[in-house]
Amino acid sequence: MRHLASTPAMLAALGVASSAIVIASPAHAQAAAPLTLQEALNRAIESDPGLRAAEAGVDAALGGVRQARVRPNPELGAEVENFNGRGDLRGFQGAETTFSLSQQVELGGQRRARIRLADRELHGAELDRVLRGLRPSRDVQIAPIRRARRAARAGRDRA
Repeated sequence: MRHLASTPAMLAALGVASSAIVIASPAHAQAAAPLTLQEALNRAIESDPGLRAAEAGVDAALGGVRQARVRPNPELGAEVENFNGRGDLRGFQGAETTFSLSQQVELGGQRRARIRLADRELHGAELDRVLRGLRPSRDVQIAPIRRARRAARAGRDRA
């Protein structure tokens, strides 16, 4: 049996119909329950993208501290020369292979300085997180005062 319409077309028609029903239905006005100060603070803190960015900054700084504390890895190297020649030196017959092992040695307090810098960056990120956490709290607590001030100005302007 053949379908009269393709699946994407049916989905589009269904979407248009359902949105038309929602738009046409009367909106019931509901009185919003007033928020307590603590609820408003919690909502502001949870929805603040700056605070989430500051948390990510602290996480990155913690990773930087972990990385700074790690000693450099030793490196293993291999070199092959004079291979794939002609005649008796065909393939690896005349090849010379050299292996090397190296280790970076940090002198003059380089590691200590790197760790100290990473610790300070972490401290700065933590301070940034604290300051960003205070902003939503300040904004929520000042909002009623600003609203009252605007209402007073509007009343004065009408008079």
